[in-house]
Amino acid sequence: MSTIKILGIDPAFRNLGLSLATYDLLTADCFVQRVSLVQTEKSKDGKVVRKSSDDMSCANALTAGLAAFVREFQPNIAVAEIPTGTQNARGSFSNGVCCGVLSVLQLLDLPLIEVSPSEVKMASVGSKTASKAEMIEWATSRWPDAGWIKRKFKGQMVLTADNEHMADACAAIAAGLRTAQFNQATSLMRAGLRRSEAVPA
Repeated sequence: MSTIKILGIDPAFRNLGLSLATYDLLTADCFVQRVSLVQTEKSKDGKVVRKSSDDMSCANALTAGLAAFVREFQPNIAVAEIPTGTQNARGSFSNGVCCGVLSVLQLLDLPLIEVSPSEVKMASVGSKTASKAEMIEWATSRWPDAGWIKRKFKGQMVLTADNEHMADACAAIAAGLRTAQFNQATSLMRAGLRRSEAVPA
């Protein structure tokens, strides 16, 4: 087959944005078919649950959500926006959890391409200072039927701010397509495709 499936990931401690796209090896067309969001919440009973236990529960939920998405859609390659920089210890902790969650991809034998937040914004909106609203507009206008989150407002269905994370996951794919790592991987795939087509039936 001339198409592969790409998993886009925007990892965060409270919101894990996921997207699934098909990529045509011959035409380089990329189409996002599905987006999904894994959310975690603080325990409502802080007196009973230890903070560390609550954190572990969130990490487990993120890992399980990612693994379930991979098993359901069987992507060939993944692209993730790797969190960088933080202003406090809690932010560093969250970044560490996100990196740990992404490590499950190795256990699932799924190759991972890492992209930076600035690469993600430049590959989509074209600005390193792109706003959340701009990222959502970029993704939802291109793939309106991917499964975005909407709510009713004044009698109309409108997009919610939670779509930011899934939009970033779509943008991560766009950034991944520009990397040398992706070009090398797909070059090998195209070569294999040509060889298979050349073999007589």
